Amino acid sequence: MSFREFELNFLEAHNKYRAHHGSPPSSLDRDLCNYAQEWARNLANRNILQHRSNNSYGENIYMTMGNENGVSAQDAVQRWYDEVRNYSFKNGGFGGSTGHFTQVVWKGSQRLGVGVARSGHTTFVVANYDPPGNYNGEYQKNVLHYLGHLRRNFNSKMARNQGLDDMQIAKYLQNLSSDYSSSEEDSEVEDELLEDVVWSDTEDKTLMKKINMATVKHTVIIKKVPPGGNPNQPPPIPITMAQNDYEKACVEMHNKYRAMHGTPPLTINPTLTGTAAKWAQDLAKRQKMEHSPDGKFGENIYFSSGQQVTPEMPVKMWYDEIAKYDFAKSIFNPYTGHFTQLIWRDTKQVGVAYALNGEKCWVVANYDPPGNVNGFFKDNVPPKK
Repeated sequence: MSFREFELNFLEAHNKYRAHHGSPPSSLDRDLCNYAQEWARNLANRNILQHRSNNSYGENIYMTMGNENGVSAQDAVQRWYDEVRNYSFKNGGFGGSTGHFTQVVWKGSQRLGVGVARSGHTTFVVANYDPPGNYNGEYQKNVLHYLGHLRRNFNSKMARNQGLDDMQIAKYLQNLSSDYSSSEEDSEVEDELLEDVVWSDTEDKTLMKKINMATVKHTVIIKKVPPGGNPNQPPPIPITMAQNDYEKACVEMHNKYRAMHGTPPLTINPTLTGTAAKWAQDLAKRQKMEHSPDGKFGENIYFSSGQQVTPEMPVKMWYDEIAKYDFAKSIFNPYTGHFTQLIWRDTKQVGVAYALNGEKCWVVANYDPPGNVNGFFKDNVPPKK
């Protein structure tokens, strides 16, 4: 895939999700793309993930490891959009675990730029937005309720009858989102209200007239909020749980996934925990993302920046590599090694630890006996039951 195709797919993914929330489509801006590309190369050269300081634009960043083909545009945008599950539409406001999502769908953002750079098997994606999103006091009018179900109904039941094109449909939905964006966060009530609007010919005509008479509204930016959500406070701490509590929760997630494949549960080994903690601290100190040179134990590593990191997140990322694993061949693949180690049948014990450096977080898991042993994949990596 050419980079131009990546850019277009990246824009398409953004506009798909923005349409779900009644936000107008963004357009690619060449200057913003150059700006984003510059920072992506900077991150790849230093092999770390961090936001640009003194940035006059909105910014989302993403990093993935172990994919020989880099990353798809959809993967990056979806990872940001998936934070929607943590967002409260009723209360609005900035959240350490929802800032990427709110920037993607921010109604006031009109232009988009994207840059991609690689360092070995690590790919960095940077997106910049203008005007920037995530402004304090502006969430209710810029991060609107999900309207995907309404778009589906409108397309199939109304557009064909009225001969409306995509732009008219988008305007119609934006109008609806403005009318109902402040409704209570009760999905059943909201769906019922929206369905009433969709099927009422009187309402349709009234709203279409309002679309034709609509005037441009200018957003007044009061104060920009940094990644922490408060202009007077530092970014949120990625993990606030005690190490032992975080480890227990991670191991529970391990065992949940292992049970899906019929492999026995793991138990915590303090020696493995100590080894994981030492390496996590070393990575945090050097701000690197690499495996330990000591190959005595199996090892999975995870890195995140600028968001809260729950115990489920690293384990899910490792497990999601299952999508690239070929059970028919049952052989080692460098792009599925985290997954195969996670469910490796002969592994009995695990140790998990995290280390922090500002808003950055490293999570390391060590396993014994280690997995990913050539010639033993078929017996140790069974498919889902």
